[in-house]
Amino acid sequence: MRNVVIPLNALDRNEVREKGQRFFIQKMYGTGVSGVEIRRELLTVHDHPLGHLKTIADEMGMFLVYSSPSPLWVANGRLNEELHLVIQEAKELGAVMLKVPLGCYDPLLCEMDDLKTLLEEIKEQLQLFIENDQTPNGGTISSLYRFFNDIHEYQLPVYMTFDIGNWKYCGESAAVALSHFHPFIRYVHLKHVEKYDGRLKTVPLTEENSKEWKAILRAFSTDLPIALEFPINDVEFIPYYIRLLQAP
Repeated sequence: MRNVVIPLNALDRNEVREKGQRFFIQKMYGTGVSGVEIRRELLTVHDHPLGHLKTIADEMGMFLVYSSPSPLWVANGRLNEELHLVIQEAKELGAVMLKVPLGCYDPLLCEMDDLKTLLEEIKEQLQLFIENDQTPNGGTISSLYRFFNDIHEYQLPVYMTFDIGNWKYCGESAAVALSHFHPFIRYVHLKHVEKYDGRLKTVPLTEENSKEWKAILRAFSTDLPIALEFPINDVEFIPYYIRLLQAP
């Protein structure tokens, strides 16, 4: 049985901002969800203090993931200073995972010792995850492969969020990416992407499009958390998508 996570950007963003992310944590009780991904870009006054979200999640028996659009590396090979604040927010949330994009990683400029120092701030409290996004810097196999090879060489505890659909936005093959990054993957973002009127679009999971994404999921152990990151019109539809995910 897979642990299913719902990123709150999968729901109507305006409604999430209006009602607060705590409202949707409570609403997901009984849907079969194991965790909720709190989105920093959707935080409003309704969500503070962040410790209240942790209390509600604990009451619902769910774990929290914290997702921030703040990249790990910024220009000129520097670590993003904003991440110190993001880490404090993740701790206040009681999140078990912090997810950010790679940003401008340059192996000739970026100092792994700086990253090692940053990781000292989170040790034993949460894990740092890098997600392949939809940018040339952080969404291509070549850019991410350089980073994760260096992570392996320095033996730093940084893991990968493998977003199945984002590879297509960057013109990459998810299957090829999987062959490169499988040892680093600890979290999966599941989305299905199709072309409409010449443009790529993320669409809900269906039985008809399941062949492609299920072929990727079969490569992962069933204890790996899977986030459903595609348009979900209402929380009441979540049990259907979980059944679809669990079906052989």
